[in-house]
Amino acid sequence: MIALVFSYEVVREAAEFERVYGTEGEWAAFFRQGRGYIGTELLRDVEAPSRYLVIDRWESADAYNALSLRIARSTWNGSTPLASTTTASCASAHSRPLVTVAATGRAFR
Repeated sequence: MIALVFSYEVVREAAEFERVYGTEGEWAAFFRQGRGYIGTELLRDVEAPSRYLVIDRWESADAYNALSLRIARSTWNGSTPLASTTTASCASAHSRPLVTVAATGRAFR
């Protein structure tokens, strides 16, 4: 199993962020299409409430990479994967970004 950990600093509208990136959110729904997806966990920092960790668990790096490749292929074919529209929908209604990404995903075993 691998875990991809993403750190976010939510600059406003935390409820919308939690809705999209939470365990039952749009992001997790998109990942459920991928073989080997185990689940997503959303953690909010107790001391800095605007800071979140999103942990995506996969059976293997190969399983995650297969979904990533599928996304890349669909993007090159002119279609828009749900992940792109989900991220855009969070920010499109706002003049400033909803979140700033503090770190890219890292795999932990």
